[in-house]
Amino acid sequence: MEPNPSVFSSTPDPTLRARRPDMLTAATTVLGVESCLLVLLGLQSTMLMQWRPPYDKAIYALGILGAITAAVAFRVARVDPRTQRLAIGYSAVLAVLVAGWTVFSFLSGVISILSVFTVLGAISATLLLNESLPACRDSYAAREQLRAEGVEFNL
Repeated sequence: MEPNPSVFSSTPDPTLRARRPDMLTAATTVLGVESCLLVLLGLQSTMLMQWRPPYDKAIYALGILGAITAAVAFRVARVDPRTQRLAIGYSAVLAVLVAGWTVFSFLSGVISILSVFTVLGAISATLLLNESLPACRDSYAAREQLRAEGVEFNL
């Protein structure tokens, strides 16, 4: 019986296993969208209400978190399990921070569906990154095997 090519561990060809897993591509895409949502949430928060100090600095923090999230998405796309484990922790912390900001802004009278979508995006990114970790490990091992054989497999 021939191995199923959709299962990474049973595929004997390392070039097929070395490709970026589809679940990792989805996680990277969700992280990229999350970075845009964070920047938009910061812009929307400045337009909806005049925040008093020190809360006015939190709006700038949303923009900075958006830029960091974009950088994390680019690093995760390189298929490195160590970076992906860090990204799982980062997106979990991001989900908690954005959920806290959402609750605080709702209590302050700023009701925004964008903030709810931002929280859901961070949770989705965390779950997708966590689920794609085994496939990422297998893909990384296949890439290392190809490098040892003298084949450079770039993305």
